[in-house]
Amino acid sequence: MGGYSQEKNSFRYLDGKKISFPSDAFTELKPGSSEGQSVTGNLEEWAMRSWFGRINYDYHGKYLLEANLRYDGTSRIYKDNRLGAFPSFSGGWRISQENFMKDYNWLDNLKLRASWGKLGNQNIGLYPYQDVYDTSYNYSYDNSVEQGVALTRLTDKNLKWETTKVIDIGVDASFKRGLFSVAFDWYNKTTDDILYQIEIPASIGLAPPTTNYAKMRNKGFEIELGHLYKIKEFTYSVNFNLSRNRNEVLRISSPTYGTTTIQEGLPWKSYYLVEWTGIFQSEEEINNAPRHPYGPQPGDLKFKDQNNDNVIDEKDCVVVDGAHPKFYYGGSVNLQWKNFDLNAFFQGVQGQKFFVNEYGADPFIQGIAPTKDFWKNSWTPENQSNTYPAMYAHGYGPVTGTPSTYHLQNASYCRLKNLTIGYTVPRALCSKIGMKNIRVYFSGDNLATITKYPYADPERTGSGMFVSYPQLRSFTFGLNVQY
Repeated sequence: MGGYSQEKNSFRYLDGKKISFPSDAFTELKPGSSEGQSVTGNLEEWAMRSWFGRINYDYHGKYLLEANLRYDGTSRIYKDNRLGAFPSFSGGWRISQENFMKDYNWLDNLKLRASWGKLGNQNIGLYPYQDVYDTSYNYSYDNSVEQGVALTRLTDKNLKWETTKVIDIGVDASFKRGLFSVAFDWYNKTTDDILYQIEIPASIGLAPPTTNYAKMRNKGFEIELGHLYKIKEFTYSVNFNLSRNRNEVLRISSPTYGTTTIQEGLPWKSYYLVEWTGIFQSEEEINNAPRHPYGPQPGDLKFKDQNNDNVIDEKDCVVVDGAHPKFYYGGSVNLQWKNFDLNAFFQGVQGQKFFVNEYGADPFIQGIAPTKDFWKNSWTPENQSNTYPAMYAHGYGPVTGTPSTYHLQNASYCRLKNLTIGYTVPRALCSKIGMKNIRVYFSGDNLATITKYPYADPERTGSGMFVSYPQLRSFTFGLNVQY
């Protein structure tokens, strides 16, 4: 198979504005006052041209080969580098089809497969290699104000396609007519020449250039297990899947720091926080502790002095796990007995943490009352706990002024996403009333969730989004009729 594609996008707009018209009867711009009038317009264009092809080879269903090639050109990259070639290859070997496997009747299917491919990305905005001049600058010249232009950003004309190389090795197997089945994939995905704006000193006075510099790797595995069995009129099947991904920044121009950090050798945007160790119980404990910011009082948060300089500051921040889940999982259970059927689907995430503060987390922000647990378990001289600090208002420095692990919440969960129970009326009874099929059922979504994440939906929210609207729990009763 071979193909060719070409596309062009052109977006143009013109906008004019006047205010203070003498009457609402006027529908044209001219009668309006010249004071505050404005006019603007712009044109944006980009284009892509691509050639692509694919070759497949199949030998007796045992040896499977495929080769793909794309050759793409984009206007977003300087003409010297705007063309990119992106090949991919894959192959499979169905061992179960070999003659020497014919005696193994218990083996339904056994297939080994592998693939390697290269992908390109050119979505970097419009023409970052071009020098851009801003015409909004005015200059004083010969006792008058004249319009001028100024360069606004640095550019790199050596830009080229960002490339992603992926290798995948897998195996598929099933035994005893589906009694057991397994599908396993291991992958290694490396993205090189990542297009992004590098960090430059603010003293340069220009926006940073977009360059090909960063490099990142994602690798992991996916596994799916299945089991199918029938006992007379009772049939059931169980499926379970598990995936694990590890992200690592391999190269960047310079590290960044904040609540999250981007550093070589770490996952992208790892948490970078001061470690919370408890709550100050007395003035004596405060006096004997490293110097904390904001002048804490008994009932305020206590932090760990990582570098032993007797001062709590940004130098005590450490990398903390939880920005990315350790693994994802899910599965389904299907049961059928005579005319009854049941299907249950669940999914979950393990090892994920959210950094949540402000709305829904900190008490009294814009008048929001504290949560029930905070109200009952916050620190008081009579209730000297290490769970919640003393009651505070939003913006209280000793608690909210230092980004710390206190604000990390365990967002792991396991959720029953759907449960469906149905009954199909016997065909003999359906035919007596002139019907082909009748089925009644009940279905429920988001019926149950196991999580330690408080007061919110861990599937819907994220860091800084504590009060996002949750997914609804729904119940459906239905009737399917076929004439």
